[in-house]
Amino acid sequence: MNEMIDVGKNARTIEELMEKISPIPNLELEVFRAICKKIPMVTVDLVMIHPLEKGKVLLTLRGPDDKFWPDKWHFPGGFVGYQEKMEEACERIAKEEVGVKLVKIQQIGINEHLIEEYARGHSVSGVYLAVPDRVPEKGQFFGKENIPKNLIKMHRRIFDLL
Repeated sequence: MNEMIDVGKNARTIEELMEKISPIPNLELEVFRAICKKIPMVTVDLVMIHPLEKGKVLLTLRGPDDKFWPDKWHFPGGFVGYQEKMEEACERIAKEEVGVKLVKIQQIGINEHLIEEYARGHSVSGVYLAVPDRVPEKGQFFGKENIPKNLIKMHRRIFDLL
């Protein structure tokens, strides 16, 4: 016999639980992983162009202890926090990941990551072309002709937008 589900009660329970958890970026890892398995997450990827060398974009290398992509190159990026605008997330991530301010930001596309290819679940990422206020000290600039072989698979599609 099928049990009747009280949708209203379940919705209130979920709302009560959500009130108890910290928003991104301070979300506990176990809670974060559980949410990512059920709800698409909104992220941004930054294509920072070299301020002096045309055709070069910034990639950063994840460390050997990274839980998702150890020793892999990627475009700087991350999750959009609750009540945070996507361009605000771009500015925050540029400062946190590579220590620069952005003088120009322009969305150039969407990159969707499905569970099969994305270690964290399903996410939809706004891809932004960004001009930093100076050459970042972190990361390395690459052109389309020398994309690292160990670039995160889902980030290879971003080069198609350029």
